[in-house]
Amino acid sequence: YIDVLISVKDFKTAKRALKKVKNKGLFDESFKVLAKKLTKPSQTTLNAELEKLPVQADVEELMLQYANGHYDLACEQALSIIKNWPNHCLSWKILSSIYAQTAKLDEAFWAIQNAIKVDPDDVETHNISANILNDMGKHRDAEICCRTALSLDASLVEAHNALGISLFGQHRYEEAV
Repeated sequence: YIDVLISVKDFKTAKRALKKVKNKGLFDESFKVLAKKLTKPSQTTLNAELEKLPVQADVEELMLQYANGHYDLACEQALSIIKNWPNHCLSWKILSSIYAQTAKLDEAFWAIQNAIKVDPDDVETHNISANILNDMGKHRDAEICCRTALSLDASLVEAHNALGISLFGQHRYEEAV
């Protein structure tokens, strides 16, 4: 229970539950591990986390090149960031968008699948995947991605739109409306 609270970042409730465990004298080794998860991270831990992120200037350069339509330069920048930080989801998403914008749909799908591997709970990645699959004419697969996106955020208008496109592409007109 406490581990679940920590995983959903409900630290206040987790601390209260841990306190109850201590008060009842049930605090053992397994609870010490949980208590450690609730302590503030050390500077070493923070530095290690920062090393997992690219330099902000590199990310800003990527976004600027992409926004200005310089897809070749943006692609090079995204690939450079990904080479050094393969778990940088935003770079994978932008790379996917670059490939999609340049009609390289197989590459776009490959890139967005890598973004999903990095962050499977990112609703936007599932929606982008659905859009690419719709563009490829793979409407059934797109529907699955849409439904995943909507399970993560039912209010995402873009996912509802993509779902309508995928249903229409499957000739399920009644459902698409």
